[in-house]
Amino acid sequence: MLNELSHSELTSVLNYDPETGVFTWAKTMSNRAQSGKQAGSKHASGRTYIAVGNNRYLAHRLAWMYVNGAFPKECIDHINGDNSDNRICNLREASHAENMQNHRKARSDSAAGLAGVSKAKGKRKGWHSEIKTNGKKTYIGYFKTKELAHEAYLVEKRKQHPFCTI
Repeated sequence: MLNELSHSELTSVLNYDPETGVFTWAKTMSNRAQSGKQAGSKHASGRTYIAVGNNRYLAHRLAWMYVNGAFPKECIDHINGDNSDNRICNLREASHAENMQNHRKARSDSAAGLAGVSKAKGKRKGWHSEIKTNGKKTYIGYFKTKELAHEAYLVEKRKQHPFCTI
């Protein structure tokens, strides 16, 4: 398990601006980590990682700890869906299931490119949508266009996923 940072260790090496969500180094740690310089590196997912000592931490988890004094028990959800937006007003503690309810993007292998939408199979031409809640799939319906299928998905998502902010 990751050696967790204490709150006092965190605040002694990093400064956090809750208005911008940006971390800067409080003191020089190395050639790359110099006092006043922005801390962290962005991953392709949009998340920022910050190395403190021999450990890498997700910036949104560090922001939560910086403000609240302890790491979150489970997940941290980015309310607006933007993984790079680490302002404290955009972060909330969530279970894994709640965090997944706020998922907004289609899978990378999606033919439609829209969440909740799949191409109809067989002789039928068109699109269908479905949603998963608590491990159970619910079929929403068949639609002539992928846009109509996605709109129906969003309506159902707002009903079944109360943690979602779409």
